[in-house]
Amino acid sequence: MEIKKAALNRFYGLIFLSVLLLYIVDGILPQAQIAIFAGQVPIPAIILKFALTLIVAVSLLTHFYRSGSIFWPRQIKTVYFIFLGYLLVHLLLMLGEYPLNYLLLSYNNYYYFIIIFPFVAGMSVNPKFFTRLMTFIGLPLIAVGMAQYVSSSPLLPVSSADGYFMVSAWSYYDKVRAFSLFSSGLQYGYFLSLFAGFAMFHVIRKRRAERFLALVLLVVISFACYTTFTRNIYIQFVFTVVFSLLLAAYHKSGSRYLGFLAMIMPVIYGVLAALATVYTQSTLLLKLSDSVLLNDESLIMRYSGWANYFNMWTGSDLKTLLFGTGLVSGSRIFLAEEVVIDNSFLAVGLHLGVVGLIIWLVIMWQFWIWLLRITRADLHNGAIYAITSFWSTWISGELFSTGLNYYPLLTLMALPLCLFRYKASPAPSSPGNLVPSSYQLHERYER
Repeated sequence: MEIKKAALNRFYGLIFLSVLLLYIVDGILPQAQIAIFAGQVPIPAIILKFALTLIVAVSLLTHFYRSGSIFWPRQIKTVYFIFLGYLLVHLLLMLGEYPLNYLLLSYNNYYYFIIIFPFVAGMSVNPKFFTRLMTFIGLPLIAVGMAQYVSSSPLLPVSSADGYFMVSAWSYYDKVRAFSLFSSGLQYGYFLSLFAGFAMFHVIRKRRAERFLALVLLVVISFACYTTFTRNIYIQFVFTVVFSLLLAAYHKSGSRYLGFLAMIMPVIYGVLAALATVYTQSTLLLKLSDSVLLNDESLIMRYSGWANYFNMWTGSDLKTLLFGTGLVSGSRIFLAEEVVIDNSFLAVGLHLGVVGLIIWLVIMWQFWIWLLRITRADLHNGAIYAITSFWSTWISGELFSTGLNYYPLLTLMALPLCLFRYKASPAPSSPGNLVPSSYQLHERYER
């Protein structure tokens, strides 16, 4: 019976992670439809969220039926309910200004992966299998991106005939930003930085021969990052690699100082990224180089947009300052098509106000602390190691993009990966005998 339960957990987990990967590689479904349906994209991307919600609901009900309880990480539980309650209050406050369907779509657009987090239960995936899967899909994706760079051609359609799908900013002056099978070079770069975390785990942990191959892969990934011509991605890649080294040093020494440094690294990264960007245009390198990578035109456009939306948020009345304007950035949401913010902190503040921004920051920080805790509990779990290494960039990454979904999505991805138990692992010292059990394993990682 226990074997059947474990197999069912792994079945649910595999489907769950497969849908999440399709969400990450966000251009593959539209590109497939363009090829099949004569340039049209009849199936919208939101179908992935419906599929994700369905598998989460089925898995949750199965798990609850078997165990009679649902365990949530305790440090996230309280702030989650506060956040959910605030969204309800915000909905009521904004109903007089926006239609209900717009408000619901705005919450779905920004916070879907946070909202469903506590309901992901009864799933597990072997981290070693997932690492191999990432390599299996990562190498072909890099090959496509490299071909785009070498040929100076997108090679794939950059928009659909019906206008539903469009690759963002694929042309960069006289160059082509590699985007592979993603919706933009930025999304491709996110994946590459995450992939770098997997490569770093093998560089640090594996035997000499495997370490050499992983090092070669890391060099390939670094060049692939370059082909995106996106400064934010360069920063993310370097920060991910550095944090991987920090985790290795912490594992080797067990130093509390290194542990504390690891915890505050997202803040340090955020400060460094902000300073690097603010002072880029005054550096000697910029003055001496005519490289388009150092061109500050895009930064000036960002600053102008930020100033406009910041004034819209803070320059009105006290209610707007505290509870926001309700506006979101979303190309497929009515009233939000023209809103482009490129700063997640400003985006949340504009949408939910100071109160909502503070609560969002707290829940994101708790996600980070939880990930760091389960990584420290099992530093031999390569998948969690890689996800946490990438997650360390969340403040710096959110400064120059509206990637509100990406980091919470990776937190969801970590759940079935940390709940997998190898046959040889000892039973956790917590009530019950379910193997694997989200209750037991969350207890294990919470202690």
